[in-house]
Amino acid sequence: MISINLVYEDELQKAVMLRILAMFGEKFYPGTFFPGNGFGYIKKRIHNFHEASKIMPYFILTDLDTAPCAPLKIQTWLTGDKNPNLIFRIAVPEVESWVYADIVNFPKQFRCQYTIPNGADATEDGKKFLFTMIKKTAPKIIQEEILPEIGTSAKIGKGYNLVLCNFVARYWDPHIARLHSKSLHRAIVALERYNPV
Repeated sequence: MISINLVYEDELQKAVMLRILAMFGEKFYPGTFFPGNGFGYIKKRIHNFHEASKIMPYFILTDLDTAPCAPLKIQTWLTGDKNPNLIFRIAVPEVESWVYADIVNFPKQFRCQYTIPNGADATEDGKKFLFTMIKKTAPKIIQEEILPEIGTSAKIGKGYNLVLCNFVARYWDPHIARLHSKSLHRAIVALERYNPV
């Protein structure tokens, strides 16, 4: 088994990364966790993680957000040649889009309706798209957990991370989701092809 350190922005990214690793059976197991509380932590320390990857592999995930494209964001953050033990992937546009790219289990569990004819990566704002679909079609009890409370400064609902992370751990199928998210598919392919050097 390959021990691989995980670097991520938030708890939902962590849950997604762990579920992706689980696809590979005994190939990978998580080493040390590096929670970022946003992308700033990752961006500031990316060269440290790159240097450390010469000793032990690192799987790093961040959202595209407002960057023009994933390759440009990677090149901007990490100049020069990249160590093959550093698996640096970008969720386009956000990790939420990887989650609802599972067009079978997400609508079933959250009892909502949506279409992504051009794929999840084509949705302009992952979290906004998720909020919109939940608000339009999901039952009120789900809305109360996921959506920010009106009249507060909260950006997410009180149960946002708990509910979505639970869904990812129990129901999310990355085999389905990768068919509807090119950035997720590329991340999985990078892990499929990875062998430590």
